[in-house]
Amino acid sequence: MKIGEFSKKYQVPIDTVRYYIKLGLLLPEQKGQFYFNHTCVEDMELIQELKRYHFTLKEIHKILSFKRVTSFNDMEDKKYYMRLLTRKKEELCHEIQDRQRSIGEIEEKIVSLDTEIGANNEGIPCGISPSFIALLYCPYCFVNLDLHHLFIREGGIVSGKLECRCSYIATIQDGILITPDHYNVYPDIYNVSLCIYDYERFEQFSSDFITLAERGYSRIHKYLMKENHKPRTMIETNVNDAAFLPKYINSLSDENLYIFSCYSVETLQKLRKRIEQSKPDIQALYIANNNMKFPLKPNSIDVVIDSFSVNDISLFYNFFPIERLRSYLKDHVKVLGTHVYYDQHANSIRKINKIFPNPHARTYYPSYLKDNLEDCGFDIVSKEYIGSSDKPGDFFIYHATNEKLHMCFYIAEVG
Repeated sequence: MKIGEFSKKYQVPIDTVRYYIKLGLLLPEQKGQFYFNHTCVEDMELIQELKRYHFTLKEIHKILSFKRVTSFNDMEDKKYYMRLLTRKKEELCHEIQDRQRSIGEIEEKIVSLDTEIGANNEGIPCGISPSFIALLYCPYCFVNLDLHHLFIREGGIVSGKLECRCSYIATIQDGILITPDHYNVYPDIYNVSLCIYDYERFEQFSSDFITLAERGYSRIHKYLMKENHKPRTMIETNVNDAAFLPKYINSLSDENLYIFSCYSVETLQKLRKRIEQSKPDIQALYIANNNMKFPLKPNSIDVVIDSFSVNDISLFYNFFPIERLRSYLKDHVKVLGTHVYYDQHANSIRKINKIFPNPHARTYYPSYLKDNLEDCGFDIVSKEYIGSSDKPGDFFIYHATNEKLHMCFYIAEVG
């Protein structure tokens, strides 16, 4: 019997048969190609029987070896085989008990979580803290915005209108500041209704990539904790697909002001809900905007968190994100970030230029971050290579097979 006929007879892939041969479970004759005789048939039937009993391949090999030595002819041989079966039965009984215990613990955990969810009072979303009023400026005239038709609840601005004499208008809806420029610019191949907190979006990132990102985030957190005694105004943009601050915000100073932005109001609502559940008294401003012309006061930001936002924004816009933020930043500002890039001649870079109609020049090149930071007056004062992934996940629609997506952590200051 040839290998194809043999694999079909036992309904296993040919690769599995070859693997069994490699392990010594099957010993076919080899005359240019494998030929499976009656002994192979007997061995395969025993293999399949023992697999149904949950024996491992290593255990099966041991039993086959015993059979090859003794042929199971003697009653003592059969008694030995019976002892092996009895031992496996006891092992399986213990496994069943362990699984039943685990099932019971899981049921208790489900009840506990269900009770916690039922008892959780999501409450009414907080409005914009009065601390931010002095920071609300026209992005074109650079003067304080006039606030009209305000609805204030528990000290926070829940709704209202912000206007400038130049005709610039922004609105506050349900505690979120919505600028005139918050429309979607993602290509149709992206499901823009998803954010990093949605299971479907999470599934698009590989575990390898998330592990690398977490290593980078831990570097950002470590640096922020060094000066945690100072009240700072921090901004994190493009929080649609990655966000550092929400996870670490509980360990940072209560005196900090936080600004989060992305184009999606829905994403900001999800983000705010998560943050307020863990830190209800947080002073945070959520801005729906997509061109980084924020209604914020110039020279007001102490820290910029770049959780891959430079990467993402540079795919859709022909500008460097930090340069667009420049007027909002104080002279002593720190930019702390995680950044990804490809090797210079990577096919992935060519795919980016085919998929995205107007990406920033040389985005995802190895020198992209350094060159553009220097162009807008920044120096990288610290940089650490985090690692690479050749399978970062389906989110990276431009990623070419087997190429490495590199990641680094960096700190930049005004030069």
